[in-house]
Amino acid sequence: MDVLILAGGKVDETLRRRIGVEYRAQLPFGKQTMLERVLKAVRKFGNIKVVSTAEVEGLPVIPAGRSFVESLGNGLAQITSETFLLVTADIPFITAEAIDDFLERCDKTALINYPIIPLDAAEAAYPGIKRTSYRLSIGPVTGGNIALVNTAMMRRSLPKLEKAYKNRKNVLKLALLIGPGILGRFVVGAALPKTLTVQSLEQAIGKIMGGRVKAIYTEHAEIGNDIDNIEQYEQAVQMLV
Repeated sequence: MDVLILAGGKVDETLRRRIGVEYRAQLPFGKQTMLERVLKAVRKFGNIKVVSTAEVEGLPVIPAGRSFVESLGNGLAQITSETFLLVTADIPFITAEAIDDFLERCDKTALINYPIIPLDAAEAAYPGIKRTSYRLSIGPVTGGNIALVNTAMMRRSLPKLEKAYKNRKNVLKLALLIGPGILGRFVVGAALPKTLTVQSLEQAIGKIMGGRVKAIYTEHAEIGNDIDNIEQYEQAVQMLV
């Protein structure tokens, strides 16, 4: 199986001035960079391919695009396995054990398997680190930064993903992609969180992507502890001690 690591994300200006690196993958964590920690965790799972603007020692690099979707498309063009593991380079606490557990729960016939993590598990593992969360019928959850992807289905669905990405800040256009019925459930779910189910979430993403998706419930919070800003970075570095 191929493992595709997206490592083209730039740090914000505050982090760049403080640490002196251009990309999140280059952020130092102990004696390693963030990308090196991710590489160590995923090495056993297959043939590693890295999408990046910067060079990566010992590995060929696929040029990053101007957006997440463009970078994904560049990487997807180089995938040769039937399914591939998609990983971002900004989750420095990721472990092989967490990935093993995730993959064991996946449905390999789905377009995408993606992890959802209970918020209390994330807060217990990494207290104080702010993260985006969603209230579902099973309780508040946060998303992860890995996915098991069906290669052929993703190639067919990439134009739909690109369209959704372009319209991500336009509620009306995004609503047209999702469909009024699913959108209605999300509106009700925002007011009454206990009514918004995992199945509704799967259906919404599947509608956008044009294929069946599967949410994988896991308490391995390291899958979703990504580093986006100076506050998260400083908190994460302290947790290494």
